[in-house]
Amino acid sequence: MAQYSHLPIYNTAFVLLRENYQRVPKFGKQYKYMLGEKMLGCCVNILVLITKNCWKIFNKSLSKKLN
Repeated sequence: MAQYSHLPIYNTAFVLLRENYQRVPKFGKQYKYMLGEKMLGCCVNILVLITKNCWKIFNKSLSKKLN
């Protein structure tokens, strides 16, 4: 099974998260805490969803092989 870290969508989402972590501290105070935190939270959620989906697919394929 391919690991989720080999998926292009995972790698792109990770690059987006890294870029946001570098840029958010440079935001103005009025944007840093509202918009910046939401952007970072969304990026983390995207990575979590990709990981969960890969585990679901892995579990389905594993259960088919065992049955």
